[in-house]
Amino acid sequence: MALRGIESSSTSAATPPPSELIAEIVRCFVVAYTFAYFIARLGIDSMKGALVFALVVWIGFQGFVLVGSMIHEGYPVKLFAIHAGDALVKAISSCVILALWRKRAARVEARA
Repeated sequence: MALRGIESSSTSAATPPPSELIAEIVRCFVVAYTFAYFIARLGIDSMKGALVFALVVWIGFQGFVLVGSMIHEGYPVKLFAIHAGDALVKAISSCVILALWRKRAARVEARA
C-alpha cells in the first residue's frame, strides 16, 4: 500500500468495496475462460505445453502491459514486481490446471 501511496492505517484501504470484489471475481472468470478457450483450441494437454503457453501469454500480454504502466504511469519497480509475479503465478497455475483437466476429461471420454 505504501508503494501505491495509501496509508496502511486507513480502514478503506484494508477493506475493498463489494463492487471491487465482484469486479475482480468476474475478471478472474473471464481470464480463466479465455485461457480454457485457447488451451482447448490449441490442443494443449500436457504440463510442458501449459507452462509454455502460460509463459508466452504472460510475457506477451500481462508482463508488457505492466511494463507500460512503469513507463507511462511511473509505477515503482517493486510494485511492478509484485503485480508481475502475481500475474505469472496465476497464469501458470490456471493453465496447468486447465490443461491437465482437459487431458483427464479426454481420458474419461475415451473410456466411455
